[in-house]
Amino acid sequence: MSETGTARISVDDIADRAGVSPASVYRHFGSNQALIDEVSVDRWRRAAGWAAGRPEPSGP
Repeated sequence: MSETGTARISVDDIADRAGVSPASVYRHFGSNQALIDEVSVDRWRRAAGWAAGRPEPSGP
C-alpha cells in the first residue's frame, strides 16, 4: 500500500502479495476499504504502544 497508495490498490493485488486468493481477503475483511481500515488501526495501535514505551510485538 505504501508503494501505490490505497486508492490504486486492488484486492487482487493484496491477495497476490499475501499469497492467498482474493476470496480469502473478501471473506476475512469484507472489502478493500475494510482491509485498509484494519491496517491503519493496527499501525496506530503499534505507534501508541511505542509512544507509551511498550515494546513492539515480534510477529506480524
